[in-house]
Formats: sequence, C-alpha cells, structure tokens
Amino acid sequence: MLEWWFRWRCDSQKYVWWHPVDHVSSFWQGTLSDETHVGSEHVVVEKFTEVPDTDLIIQFRPPVEFFDQTNYDVARKSGDVSCAVLGRVGFGHAPERQADGGILGGRLLHVGRDTHWGWRCGATSTWDRTWLPTERRRMRSRRKCLT
Repeated sequence: MLEWWFRWRCDSQKYVWWHPVDHVSSFWQGTLSDETHVGSEHVVVEKFTEVPDTDLIIQFRPPVEFFDQTNYDVARKSGDVSCAVLGRVGFGHAPERQADGGILGGRLLHVGRDTHWGWRCGATSTWDRTWLPTERRRMRSRRKCLT
C-alpha cells in the first residue's frame, strides 16, 4: 500500500487531503513509471508550523543508496521490512544536484512492516523519518546500515 501510494502520484487536491495542514500543492516530474516510484520527483509546497510555505523536491531513490543491500534483502525475506520508500529532499524547486543528478539536501525514509493487526490503509506499520539539513557538495562516506 505504501509503495503504491507513491506510484499513484496524486495531484494537488489529493495531496492536500492526505495532510490538509502541511500539504499545499504537488506535481510530479522525472522518471514516471507504473512499476516503481524510484526515479520520480515529487515537487511540493509544504507548510511547516510558523515558517513561510516551503518549496521542496523529493527525489525517490533505490533502497541500496540508504541501506546495505545484503542487510536489506535479509530484512525483506524475514518480514522485518515489507517496503521502503526513500528519497532525497531538496530545498526550492531547482535544488543543487550532484553530477549524477542526485539532489543535495535532506533525506526522507518511510519503512513499512506487515503486521497481523493491520491499520486503516492496509496491514502495515510504518517507521517514518525526515532529515532536512543542508548537505555538503562533497559527501563524506555514508554509513550503510539497516536497523
């Protein structure tokens, strides 16, 4: 369900329905595939408390960019992780990018796990984190983990 929502690529009206306080507007660009959300970019305007509306681009990336591939595969096979939606978050609608097109900025992680009790949108519990620091152009080696 979680991965489907990101492949669905809702318009602004539905994006605002999802979270009417913080979500202002939405459109999509990049690689738009019915098979995966990876490669697509969600161009949004968000409202964060008392801060003026903020333009962001969320660029969806493969799990291997954030997690060690072997650990991720083991977690998927064991059922500890059922899905992962991961992205880079850039400030503004023309954020700074690396040579390979990867957005420099923050990180967004939605990691889901199927449970026996489920929830309203499906049988998944989620672990969500967003980091919005300013990233340096020269990235230091990142620690790959899955915990």
